[in-house]
Amino acid sequence: MPIRSLLHYALEVPDQSVGQRYYRDFGLADEASRGAAVRLRAGRQSRESVLLYEGPRKKLHHLCFGATGEDFARTRESVRRAGVAEVDPPKDAPGGDLWLRDPDGNLVNVREEAPAAVAAEAPPAFNGPGYAPRQAVRGAPEKPNFLKSRDRRLAEVIWQIAQAANLLQRQFQVGHLDIFDLNSRERVVPFVCHHSAPPHALCAGNMTMM
Repeated sequence: MPIRSLLHYALEVPDQSVGQRYYRDFGLADEASRGAAVRLRAGRQSRESVLLYEGPRKKLHHLCFGATGEDFARTRESVRRAGVAEVDPPKDAPGGDLWLRDPDGNLVNVREEAPAAVAAEAPPAFNGPGYAPRQAVRGAPEKPNFLKSRDRRLAEVIWQIAQAANLLQRQFQVGHLDIFDLNSRERVVPFVCHHSAPPHALCAGNMTMM
């Protein structure tokens, strides 16, 4: 189809400042004004979406469509074959391109637009037979620093185990727990109980005491 897009619509309004404030509150952004029209656009677009012209009452000023290259030429030829006469652009509206009126008398503008540039996608980063774009690149995401292991010396590991065992023993003492059945040869604490409790185990463990 020759027509590719609706570029903008234009309204006549009695007070341009009121209309401008409304469409800004609605979510549109101001575009640099050229001529008598107030121009507004959607935030992510580079061209205006709404044009406001001053007039005695609110009404449609014109609709603007876009066609690219050969599509624009085909649109103009279709209009000519249908017997629709081209008209002059209204006052303060941009000239050129194609202006006409629909059966209800509404002004319609068709502009020749350059095709939108499409960003080239990067080739997929995976290897295959005869195709190896990814070389010496880690496929999985990097681990965060707190998950990365580091080399530990045996003396450091033994020291940390001893600190953990001593801390556990101090916690038992604070809680008035007695350590009994301590095997002095293997340095193993199999049972722990409260000092006022009968000599049965409240908890059992297999913690090697350093």
